[in-house]
Amino acid sequence: TDPLKLQRQVDYMEKHSDCCMTACATDWIRDGEVFKNHRISDKPRDLTTKEVILGGGGYLATCSLVYDRIRLDGNIPKWRKMANVGDYPLQIQGTLEGKLHYFPNTMCVYRYCCKGSWTERYLGERKDQTLIHRQAEIKWMLELEKATKRKYKREICQRLKPYIRDNYLNNMALVKEYFHVVLVVGNRNDIKRMFKDIFKHMLNMFYN
Repeated sequence: TDPLKLQRQVDYMEKHSDCCMTACATDWIRDGEVFKNHRISDKPRDLTTKEVILGGGGYLATCSLVYDRIRLDGNIPKWRKMANVGDYPLQIQGTLEGKLHYFPNTMCVYRYCCKGSWTERYLGERKDQTLIHRQAEIKWMLELEKATKRKYKREICQRLKPYIRDNYLNNMALVKEYFHVVLVVGNRNDIKRMFKDIFKHMLNMFYN
C-alpha cells in the first residue's frame, strides 16, 4: 500500500550492515474490510528474539518482511528445517543472525483467513488440524531451545505451555514435554493441574 515500502526497507539494510531483516506495521483485512491495524511500536526500533518468540506466528505479517537471503537462507539451522511453517522461524532466525528492524509505518495489507489461505486450509475450525500444527511447533521450538543453549527457554516454554497441555490431553505430546514447560514457567496452580492431568491420563490408559 506504500509504493516506497521495499525501497525504504532495502535502503535501511544497505546502510546498516548488521541488519538482516526488516518489517513494518500492517493493516489486517477480512471480507474486504480493515479490522485491525497491527503496529508493534509507535517508533522505529529493533525487535528482540524474546519478543518475536513470545509474539508467535502472527507477530509480524509475512508480507511486511524484507530479509537478506544469503545470511538467512544460506545456512538454515536444523530447527528451522524441522518447522511446519516458514515465516515464524524465519523471523526468529532474523533476530539471531543480526538485527530485525521495525518500521511503524503501515506499508502493506494482510488478508486474514481468506478463502484458500493457509490459515483456512490448515487450521480453520478443525481441532485435529490445530493439534497436528501445534505438535509440529512443539518439536521445532524445543529443538530451537537446545540450539540456543537454553538462552530463550523461558520464552519458548511460555509460548508452548498451553499447546503442550492441550496436546498432552489429546495424546499428542509427551509427559516429559509437559513436565519441562511447567517446571520452567509454571506456577503452583499449573503444577497441581499437571499432576491431575497426568493421573487422569494414566487412569484412562489403564481402563481403556
